[in-house]
Amino acid sequence: MATVATSGSYTDLVNKPSIPTVPTLVSAFTNDAGYITAAQMASKAWVNFDGTGNINSNMTIYASYNVASVYKNAVGDYTVTFTTPLTDGNYAKQITTSGVALFVNSDSNYNGGTPQVSAPTASSFRFWIGPNATTSSNAKYISATVFR
Repeated sequence: MATVATSGSYTDLVNKPSIPTVPTLVSAFTNDAGYITAAQMASKAWVNFDGTGNINSNMTIYASYNVASVYKNAVGDYTVTFTTPLTDGNYAKQITTSGVALFVNSDSNYNGGTPQVSAPTASSFRFWIGPNATTSSNAKYISATVFR
């Protein structure tokens, strides 16, 4: 019969197996080609703000990451400006509101009932919200999240 360690210490074991070292970087694995990195999964910017402020002024930001300001261009029409610009304007945005608005038109501005295209840039993007495609409105709580 084999001798059994009685102290409970790993160092007392005989013929102990080697414990592999797990790489700290994903790229250290040999089979990681094509995997998404943690940096790619993280939000590049997000903001939660009060959209009921005055037109032509900055909105009150409740909390944010990498957002310098949210400017109200018109009723329900906002521009989000990043603290640190992104690589380019090719990012995904998700915008949500508190119960008031059901329609979100990203990459455009509201111009008297006619949405106007307003392409996102590395430093900002514009959107408007409203109950339908032709009416803009404000919301007390608006959140935007950006992924690149």
